[in-house]
Amino acid sequence: MKTVLGALIVLVALAALALGGGLVLSESHGGMFAGLAAALGWLVLGAGNLLVLVLNLLYWRLYGAPRWLRGIIAVQVLPALATLALAGMQLTDNWQEDRSSDQRQAIYQAIHADDVQRLLAAQHACGERCAALYLPDAQLLDAADAGAQAAASTLVSQHASVSSRLGREAMDLRTCEGDFLPGLNALGVAVARHDLALVDILFPVSDEGARKEALWMAARLDHLDLVQYLAAKGVPLSVRGPLLAQNDTLLVAAARGAALTVGKWLIETRHMPVDAIVNGPDPYPGTAPVQALMSYASDVPDSPRIAPFLSMLVEHGAYIDARDSQGKTPLEEAVLSHEQRSARLLLDAGAQTGLLSADEKAQLHELLAQPEEPHGPAPESPGCVLP
Repeated sequence: MKTVLGALIVLVALAALALGGGLVLSESHGGMFAGLAAALGWLVLGAGNLLVLVLNLLYWRLYGAPRWLRGIIAVQVLPALATLALAGMQLTDNWQEDRSSDQRQAIYQAIHADDVQRLLAAQHACGERCAALYLPDAQLLDAADAGAQAAASTLVSQHASVSSRLGREAMDLRTCEGDFLPGLNALGVAVARHDLALVDILFPVSDEGARKEALWMAARLDHLDLVQYLAAKGVPLSVRGPLLAQNDTLLVAAARGAALTVGKWLIETRHMPVDAIVNGPDPYPGTAPVQALMSYASDVPDSPRIAPFLSMLVEHGAYIDARDSQGKTPLEEAVLSHEQRSARLLLDAGAQTGLLSADEKAQLHELLAQPEEPHGPAPESPGCVLP
């Protein structure tokens, strides 16, 4: 038994040295996981040393220890204590993280219940780590998503705000038709969910960029009442792009969501151009509403509003064969992307096949000869927003 225990000690020590030392020596200082091999190597060495120390102490207890073994044990004690200390720190950190997660969850649940007293109590119980990871602006975003007006008012009174800066608190949503709405701030979420009362709460604490983004989203989702509300609050309908100065009018936003009500209002009462803006604040030509509409048709091909919106643009003089910045007409793009439904819509609205190359004409003929793509609404995802 003594020999077996001694052999086991040697085997464990050699295995730990071989594996841990190999990982440390193989460490690469580049790439996505730089330092990972070295960290794992030192972890193996520390754990191996601790295990060998326990086995050596067991050997000493059973069979006594010569001077050389006591010397080895003395050398092992300090690294073993360091390993135990690091393990203790990690366990403490994990415990604090779990506690912080529970505290954040309590705040989140209070917000979704729109219970102000519960929210204040949960915030008071929130520790330093919890507070650092769940800032008031993030709480305000969750309040907007939940439609929690009382909680939002409380958070605003605590100086939570809505920002358009990079790195802001944001979330992604989808419409019930399947359109993707990325990177929405709290005001954008309230607009997407068509919550006028919440928009009224958030507007005063939103910066100029967030207000412009909100107007763009309201137009895209066909919320005419919110477009008019934001305009009355001073957000200019002449915005050129959702945030930066581009040559895209608000009609482009409406076209990007086939927003018939807003599109008609912008054309008939605000007299917005139905073609792309060429000369403006941006050195590049803007997006034509027809192109924006076809982009929407690519993402949400079954929307029943696409054909009427296209007809409306054409009836008001839009040039359906205008080329984009890559020199492609909408029909060319539909052919190259193998989008049969878009190609049929454009042809029905008067797109000219004469502008296609011989190869593109052959592709169009082949595309139209295929069985018609099945129609049907996209399955609604939980929490989707209505366009």
